[in-house]
Amino acid sequence: MSRHLTMLRLGHRVGRASGASGLAHRFGLFAASFLVLMVTWSLFAVNASLEARQERQDARSPILTDQRQEAVARWLERPDYADGEAMSVIFIEPLSPSASPPPGLDRWPEKGEVFLSPQAVKHAGGELVSRYGTMVGTIGRQGLAEPDELLVYTRSPIDGIFDETTHNTFVSGFGRPQSQFLDYFAVSHQFERSPTDLWVVLLLFTVLPAAAALGVVVRGGSELRDRRISMLEALGASRASRLLVVIGEAAAPVAAGSLLAATFAWATTLWDTTLPFTGHTVSADDLGRVRLWLPILVVATASLVTGISALRYARPPKRTSTRPQQTKTTSGRTTWILCGTGSALCLYGTWRADGPGRVFFFLGAVLVLGVLPSLGGRLSGALGSAIASFSARRGGPAGLIAGRWLAARPVVLAVLSASMIVGLGLTTLGQVVTSQLEGPEVVAKRLAGATDRNAVLINASGDPSRFDRLRKDLAEQPSVLMYSENDRVVLSGDCTSLAFFGSMTACPKKSTALTDVTKNIGPVPQRALAVLGLTSDRVSVTSTPPGITDPERVSLVVFNNEGDAGADRIWAAAYRTLGLPMLEVPVESGMLGAQARAGYVKWVLDAALMGLAALVLAGMVGAASVFDDQARGLGPVASFRNDRRFYVQVAFWNLSVPLAVVGVGAGAATYVLGQMLLSIGDGGELSAGLVATGSLSIALGGLVVAVVCGEIAVRRARTWRPTGD
Repeated sequence: MSRHLTMLRLGHRVGRASGASGLAHRFGLFAASFLVLMVTWSLFAVNASLEARQERQDARSPILTDQRQEAVARWLERPDYADGEAMSVIFIEPLSPSASPPPGLDRWPEKGEVFLSPQAVKHAGGELVSRYGTMVGTIGRQGLAEPDELLVYTRSPIDGIFDETTHNTFVSGFGRPQSQFLDYFAVSHQFERSPTDLWVVLLLFTVLPAAAALGVVVRGGSELRDRRISMLEALGASRASRLLVVIGEAAAPVAAGSLLAATFAWATTLWDTTLPFTGHTVSADDLGRVRLWLPILVVATASLVTGISALRYARPPKRTSTRPQQTKTTSGRTTWILCGTGSALCLYGTWRADGPGRVFFFLGAVLVLGVLPSLGGRLSGALGSAIASFSARRGGPAGLIAGRWLAARPVVLAVLSASMIVGLGLTTLGQVVTSQLEGPEVVAKRLAGATDRNAVLINASGDPSRFDRLRKDLAEQPSVLMYSENDRVVLSGDCTSLAFFGSMTACPKKSTALTDVTKNIGPVPQRALAVLGLTSDRVSVTSTPPGITDPERVSLVVFNNEGDAGADRIWAAAYRTLGLPMLEVPVESGMLGAQARAGYVKWVLDAALMGLAALVLAGMVGAASVFDDQARGLGPVASFRNDRRFYVQVAFWNLSVPLAVVGVGAGAATYVLGQMLLSIGDGGELSAGLVATGSLSIALGGLVVAVVCGEIAVRRARTWRPTGD
């Protein structure tokens, strides 16, 4: 036991004494452990949140019944929206004094009273507080699917209003297992995507970059560790002893990173967490149910990172002689199989061109992006041999040294370019997804802003004559009843309201084409008709009431000339007068889906935060390792050359040229992936300039790395002295 502790301490001491390379490696292990645990915790958090949300959804879902004697309450949902977001407005009324209210309410609302979710209270500048009646409280957390849900419970001020609707409104209680959002709550959640899409986003923008960063980190400073392990092997150290030395070097930073991440994760189980881009609130209570997993995650993360660090030393190569031998490179069959599988999945997803097809495509893209660095490393190895041959023919020592060094160590370039290639691929795909999701929203917002909410469409259950009372409450605003007759849309209103369309030759008593009685329709009425999806040549007008008794066949249109303030008054008056109304500005309601689609991009941004941190970490640690290995390897060359130009040339041939070639190849591959994603559908565009800029950035990054590496090599060469002679 003491011998094992001695080897662990030895690994810890030699790791701390390894200079800049060891420092970069230990920092990388610390940061990678932190990221791995946080990424894993985010997956646990998503799963726990979805499970808790489903449980609350089940608990509040109404159990409908068509038997009045079994019913304990009346229940009906109406859609509404504000500030571009949909919400659920639930009308409820108890039938039994002893009936329990829905979860989240401490009592049933009285006539005209309202309970709002906390987010609804704050939403749209507080305009919802008085929209539905008198607010008497907020909905408790147990009654909300998620903390920031927009939900309203209200009771109509009109007695007997439920008997005037054709919908089944009787419920025998609340609590229906395995309920789906689209079963009843089809409004506030109607634009949500399935949890599968969220898992794909996490895999693509979080797990994949973290895995790439971990692969880069464990390779950092490998030159010194290889020598150390070789020396221990030569001294007769057992395999277990050699592994303990590697583990001892990694143990302290890995433990520190894992424990720090666990502290942050524990904090999310004590306080609610608000995501920066979406503004979504993650409930601490939901995460509390997986809190006990944290000790296991700490042990698992530490074991994973240290295990991967030591894995390459588990089986040292067999030596049958003491003569130097050239290491044979593997065939790379696995790499090509993974690349082919990923390409096949991408092609299959493109061929399907539907929701599941997008999932297959993104899974294939993950595989392709994951193996591109390895393919780039193999390409750089062949390129190194070509550079060495070219320089040998021309008598260029810098290119000869750089080419042979690169051919012997192609994996170094693969490690250095991994974060750049994966980052370019994710940026390209993210840009396509962003353009697909934001495009419809931009168009809808532009159209909605031009209309200024100047036409509000109102539908309601019950007696259509209630529209007359609403029109009296809104006497200062023109209004008409809208219905269909002989394949034409008819607008019925008094002569004052019809004058909204312009000067009339006569106030029509019978249904008459609008263009026949109004020759000059102004821009404001034209926009109002556009809001309703109508054109003047398809509309007839009349001042005679339609006499329709079926509420499903008639709607009320109020023409609003006071912008948002006027629209707010229309909404409040409708809920006060009609009982169970549905209101919309059709252009704005059409914008809801577009805005929700654009909101998906924010989920990508939230997920990508840890992914970007992982890629930055990989770039830093990879560059630091290359700098140190390159400088140390060129030290003996100081015996005959120590001028700056020579070492910069070596670094140029060794890093800049291969990275430029890899950048071009990665740009071409990601451009093809972007075009395939476009062909799946949903419109969008792919910026060729972005891909070109990304490829150029990789090439310029290689140039910067070469300059810095060359400068470090110069300083190392000028201070290098032979040791161990």
